Order: sequence, then C-alpha cells, then structure tokens
Amino acid sequence: MATAEGLHRLFELLPLDQAMSHLLATTTGPEEARAWVTNSQATPAVKAALWLYVDDLEKAHGIVQDLHNPSGSFIHAIVHRREGDYPNSKYWYSQAGRHPVIGALAGYQPYSFVDQAQKAGAANPPDLVDLQRAEWKAIFDYVVQEGI
Repeated sequence: MATAEGLHRLFELLPLDQAMSHLLATTTGPEEARAWVTNSQATPAVKAALWLYVDDLEKAHGIVQDLHNPSGSFIHAIVHRREGDYPNSKYWYSQAGRHPVIGALAGYQPYSFVDQAQKAGAANPPDLVDLQRAEWKAIFDYVVQEGI
C-alpha cells in the first residue's frame, strides 16, 4: 500500500493544485511523479487513481478494465471523460451506480460534469478543473479508506 509518508512525497513532486490541470489529458505528468507511481505498492483502484493523478490515462485504463466494482467503474468513467470519450464516460458512471463519492461532493452530478467538460473542450475553465480535482480526491480518499 502507498504509505502516508510516500504519498506526501508524491504530493510534493506534484501538488494537487498543479495536478490534472487539463480536462483532457494530452500529456503525462512529471517523470519523477510517474516514477513514484510506478514504484508504489498500492491496491489496484488506488494505483489506477494515482495514474489518473499523473495524467497517465493509458496505465489507469489498463487497471480499471479489470476492476469489476463500482469504484473501478467510477474511475473508468473519469478516464474516458479525460480521453474525450464522453458517451463511454457516461456509460461507466452508470455502471458505478449511486457511488458514495457522488454524495460527498456538494452539487456534483457526474453526467452534468461530462456535458460541461465536453462543452468546454480544451478551454479548461478553472471551476471545472477544480471540480475535476475534487472528484479525484473524493474517489482517491474513498478507495484508500476502503482498501480497494
């Protein structure tokens, strides 16, 4: 498992307010942060969320394809949204069902977020980037807490 001390190092390398700065991930994050994720010992869902954090959608996708649970589906939905595959994102949100993360974020509606991200395209409005980070933190905290 990625330890709290280890996570602290990742968040030093790539602070949350700098991570996932684009709605569409077109490049991966800093090499040192990606190396940290590569070497981390984490459950599959945590590892997938960490790959999302460093914008490596291909590696996150490779993991979530084999996670047949609501959290895996939720992360899978985020991957597809950040790839620009909006219909598939909505499909995976539907597979996640009424995931506890949805209620943890005030006013958060996954399908609406997909629509807003699609409309924004490459514009990266700060409010949507902030929501993307909050969504990531909520699912990350959840899978860490649940040990998924």
